[in-house]
Amino acid sequence: MRRALLIAALAATLVVGACTDGTPRDGASSAGTGGTPPVDPCALLPQGLVEVTVPGNVTGVRELTANDFPIAPPGDSSSCAYDTDGGYGELVVTTQPITARQYQARFGHLDPYLARPVRNLGEEALLSGCGGLSIYTNGRLLHLGIQYERSNACPRLISLGRAALQQL
Repeated sequence: MRRALLIAALAATLVVGACTDGTPRDGASSAGTGGTPPVDPCALLPQGLVEVTVPGNVTGVRELTANDFPIAPPGDSSSCAYDTDGGYGELVVTTQPITARQYQARFGHLDPYLARPVRNLGEEALLSGCGGLSIYTNGRLLHLGIQYERSNACPRLISLGRAALQQL
């Protein structure tokens, strides 16, 4: 149940604004982002770093497909799940080519009580709730989503976001 909720939340984050500039994004290439090449989200974070940062052992790492989501994410996004046996459940890392304008259209209107900016992380970064971190850098969205039981997930997500940015 927790896994389904996390995947549903991630899908909602990716689908919101999928057509923000009036252009359908399903199956779109990265043409609108200057040809940003695809990135394997499973290659961004070493399993050992995830285990140290998110308590628990990583029990599996796998690329997610459209069938893993209740609503298919944009066709140009890639997602990876790090399953854990700890209190945080599953970490999902998603990358997607995106322009600064598209990022602003998707995330610029979020309620400041539910989302807050993170300084010095990519070109722009935003924590939503305490289970999602969206980072814009170099024509790419990097999103980390986590199931959480404790309120200290935010600094853990930021730490993982910094590590993943180094690999982009």
